[in-house]
Amino acid sequence: AVWCFVGLRTEKMKVENGGHVLAALAVATLVSGALGDLSLWPMPVSVTSGRISACYDDVVFATPECESGRAGPVRQRLHALRARIKDSGRRAQSTLTVHSAIADCAADLQFGLDESYVLNITTSGNAYIVAPNQYAAYHAVETFLQTIVPDSSESCTIKFDSIPVTVVDEPRFPWRGLLIDSSRHFLSTSTVLSMVDALAMNKMNVLHWHIVDAISFPLQSERAPLLAVGGAYKYPEATYTLDDVAAVVDHGNEVGVRVVLELDMPGHAYSWGVGYPDITANCPDYAYNPNNIALDPSQNATYEVITGLLTDVREVTTDLWLHTGGDEVVFSCWFSDPDISAWASKEGLTTGEEILNYFEQRLDPILYELGFNRIVWQEVFNYGVNLNTPGFPIDNIVQVWKDSTTLAQILDAGNKGLMSFGWYLDQQIPSTLDPPTTYYEYEDTWQDFYTLEPTTGISSDSQSLLLGGEACMWGETVDDYSIFPRIWPRTSAAAERLWSPEKVNSVDEATPRLSDQACRMSGNGIPSAQIEPRYCPNFS
Repeated sequence: AVWCFVGLRTEKMKVENGGHVLAALAVATLVSGALGDLSLWPMPVSVTSGRISACYDDVVFATPECESGRAGPVRQRLHALRARIKDSGRRAQSTLTVHSAIADCAADLQFGLDESYVLNITTSGNAYIVAPNQYAAYHAVETFLQTIVPDSSESCTIKFDSIPVTVVDEPRFPWRGLLIDSSRHFLSTSTVLSMVDALAMNKMNVLHWHIVDAISFPLQSERAPLLAVGGAYKYPEATYTLDDVAAVVDHGNEVGVRVVLELDMPGHAYSWGVGYPDITANCPDYAYNPNNIALDPSQNATYEVITGLLTDVREVTTDLWLHTGGDEVVFSCWFSDPDISAWASKEGLTTGEEILNYFEQRLDPILYELGFNRIVWQEVFNYGVNLNTPGFPIDNIVQVWKDSTTLAQILDAGNKGLMSFGWYLDQQIPSTLDPPTTYYEYEDTWQDFYTLEPTTGISSDSQSLLLGGEACMWGETVDDYSIFPRIWPRTSAAAERLWSPEKVNSVDEATPRLSDQACRMSGNGIPSAQIEPRYCPNFS
């Protein structure tokens, strides 16, 4: 049995293991009501709250389940709150008791996991969390922590201004991600780990780690060691060991953030060829720009290196999806290489699109044998590449970075899609409007991110194929010192668009809540930028 909440009454009802919390708790018949003084981000599906204030000096956890293993971080997040209470040195005179009912404490973090939850904070010193798994419970804990308000008088440690509170919540889209680029500027492992924490605070569930590109290859490979030895900015200082990648993946698996690596191929491959010159095209007329250099699709050695690299990645990652790029391949580089040109003529491949199709089909059995599904950029679709090679039934997602028209075409063709256009954090003017909106302060571009509706122009029959989207922080101008305020809180705007109901779309209503979220992140060690002048109280 798990707890469900009907008004202020707490009743027990049975929920099958892994069952959908919102469906199971339909008897609650909750509707969005007045938020009182609550400032929640992203906005839940349903919130009801009162106007009663309460103050507590201690918190205890009444439910012993899920104390270790994959569910441990749920309790660790709450224990951090208790540690702050103990540090205050205040003697406990009033105690808040947190109860939880988690159907599956050891769920596997994969795409499509049920992230719904229910949170209830009563006026009698109790809080209740109901969730189908530990990751949904982590979302509930984040919402619970947001209901605690800073106490300017410092007379209590845990203060509520708007109880009782009942939240019934689930995400609108199952894929809510952020791309970071550690090739243009190397990012320390600690930065990547902190980015995972920031995503979890915003209920985003995918870190798209664009870990290598033309300019540098910072990923060490045991089976293809010369990739990093030759291709990194500085070896081994500016590289990630496989253990580093495993640490990021493990941390994501603790807090509900899937780590999806991108190994961009066959384009953007100059750095591959520094250590293995025989696997990249020889096109000196195009070498002025490293992004022009592509892998050599004619050589078996190319696929041997790819197989070794992907095998290493498979051993330290847990997600079923791998991003293989496929964007911005300079076909003329291939045809200017005499050996590739002769091979293509022998194989009857007369266009760059046909060569790219050949490459992707050679990639299919490698991905299939390693248990990877594939994500590609939109160019692979634009070039007419066949992503369904007979005998290798892998799933595919197409990520769109240019325009809504292409996204609609991809979905109408029966493909799964992700949206990223309009959410490019590196652009001065990311607006998709014509003419585009411009601002004096770049931080105000969060409004463009916020008002960009993913389903605009998508037919009702195709909307189920739109899995969600990702904000993208390309790395040409950011490093460890500057990346966080460039990403946050603007990406929080995309986070709410991907989590909350479509009707939650008012910039005016979002502004004070986003301002509070920026303060929360800064108070919890995430160096967020701010969107308005203010004093940030202690949200830690």
